[in-house]
Amino acid sequence: NLRAGPRHGCASMSRRARATARLIGEFATPEAMLDAAGRLRSAGARDVLTYSPYEVAGTREALGASRSKLGWFALAGGLAGLVGGYAIQWWSNAGAYPVNIGGRPRPAVVAFVPVTLEATILGAAVTLFVALLLVLRLPRLWAPVDEVAGFERATVDRFWVSVADDGDPGTDSIARLLLGAGALGTQRLAQS
Repeated sequence: NLRAGPRHGCASMSRRARATARLIGEFATPEAMLDAAGRLRSAGARDVLTYSPYEVAGTREALGASRSKLGWFALAGGLAGLVGGYAIQWWSNAGAYPVNIGGRPRPAVVAFVPVTLEATILGAAVTLFVALLLVLRLPRLWAPVDEVAGFERATVDRFWVSVADDGDPGTDSIARLLLGAGALGTQRLAQS
């Protein structure tokens, strides 16, 4: 699912947004889901979420979500792996156990390339894996959306749009907006 945050379209919900009730609508087609997300964004709705069985092109634009920051985590992990891999080889071959074999220089940079490359990839992969778990708040064994009747079809053939609902009188207009965009039905979720 993609999330549009309250201010910058960021990819995570604020603590306040997590504590509010939500209104969720079910859609039969991805086009209807995108239309509803775009209408909600135009109406000024905050914290809009989409759920779909596969990636739907245009969802990021419809939600106004920014690009993921996970790439920066991968870069940082890769650089840490690069520096760590090179440093441990330099320390073991040139610093702690200097052995002159075949007249090569002590810090044999060319000989360090394969292990340094592998350490870079390993550092990026492990950092990205941990960052992804943290950003997605996994493992999450239960969420209020799991209680919605028919939501299990979000992994098969249905598309869902969820929006924060503060209990304002505008809630009915949000439900009408979802129904007008082609929602098969709407449900209100209790506070999470």
